[in-house]
Amino acid sequence: MSDIAPGEDQDARVHRVKPGETLWDIAELYFDNPDDWPFLQQINTIEDPEMLQPGTLVDIDIQDAFPLSVLYLNGDAWRVVDGRREPLEQGIIVDEGDVVETGRGASLTLEMSDGARAVIPSNSLVMVSRDGERGIRLILEQGEVESQVPSRQNSQRPYTIQTTSGVLGVRGTRFAVSHGDEAMVSSVYEGKVAARSQQAARRAQLNAGQGTRISDQGDIEVVGLLMPPELLDARSLAVGDLVVSVESVPQASRYRAQLARDATALDVIAEQRSTSPEFTFPSLPFEDYYLRVAAVDELGIVGEYSQDLIQHFSNGVSVERLDDAWRFDWQRQENTPSRLELSFDPSFDRPLVSYPPVTTGEILLRNVPEGDVFWRVVSLDDEDNVTHVIDSGALDATE
Repeated sequence: MSDIAPGEDQDARVHRVKPGETLWDIAELYFDNPDDWPFLQQINTIEDPEMLQPGTLVDIDIQDAFPLSVLYLNGDAWRVVDGRREPLEQGIIVDEGDVVETGRGASLTLEMSDGARAVIPSNSLVMVSRDGERGIRLILEQGEVESQVPSRQNSQRPYTIQTTSGVLGVRGTRFAVSHGDEAMVSSVYEGKVAARSQQAARRAQLNAGQGTRISDQGDIEVVGLLMPPELLDARSLAVGDLVVSVESVPQASRYRAQLARDATALDVIAEQRSTSPEFTFPSLPFEDYYLRVAAVDELGIVGEYSQDLIQHFSNGVSVERLDDAWRFDWQRQENTPSRLELSFDPSFDRPLVSYPPVTTGEILLRNVPEGDVFWRVVSLDDEDNVTHVIDSGALDATE
């Protein structure tokens, strides 16, 4: 194998073209059969098999994408076989011809044998099929697919997303596709994507930072992606809710937010869409998350994502009865003052006690009146105005 290019990965064999060589010659050299030249033409996207530029590299062995496996799964997802649903689990193999369906609030990540990944969010239906000898074609019947295709020498095999509206051809990129409302919309975050309509056979090339809408009538519209919204606030509530607000983006019709356990957003555990730049993720386990938020334009094209690491921790207030006092303690958020209040009235219109703002340490209250005494811990702004209630309760109920 002296013709293998030095320094190349031996698992992905390549041939350096000599003067006068054709694909027939290369196919006979490696496969003992010149009639195998169409395989080389396909995986290398060569237009003329007889006109090869000397010194260029031709891939000989492109790793197969199949089989696929379930890398991450949050929520319910199924493999549909002969109209029957079979529950999917992490590690299960998905092969050619399988149909994958995700339930409400679910997220599924498929990993292909060559390292490409496809994140399939909730309420999506995708058929997995081949594209030629070694390529893969995901037929999106409903919902969405976000793909991460490695950009390396042995990833030049076809990777295609198809809907009834259009087809996207990919070569090493990160992009998202959704299908619905009589159109296919996509966003390109890295690399390039070739788009083609199914009806009018119109074509367009998308670069990073661009999106497109392909209608069922064959029209293609290419636009720039909306800028990523800036995170304004992310606060944890005592019940486990995570409340997020971001800066408004001009020309945004709605917003999309995702929470993931990893920085690459492959292990997505929650997702929301909203017409306002505010989100509430209910009853989350207390741990760190990666928050991704994007603005969506009037065409339904998802813009660039902002990403922030969010520390979601319990803000619950610990209340304990001591011999002659009540002890209050809670975890403070940095640069956010809070205050303890007591009242005979649950509306707190006339607080009995309004303890000065504190940043650390427990609070001991003595000589608390008998009877039903309500308490609450509130968060304050820079002018000591109440922004929200962190936790609340009644002292008699905590004895």
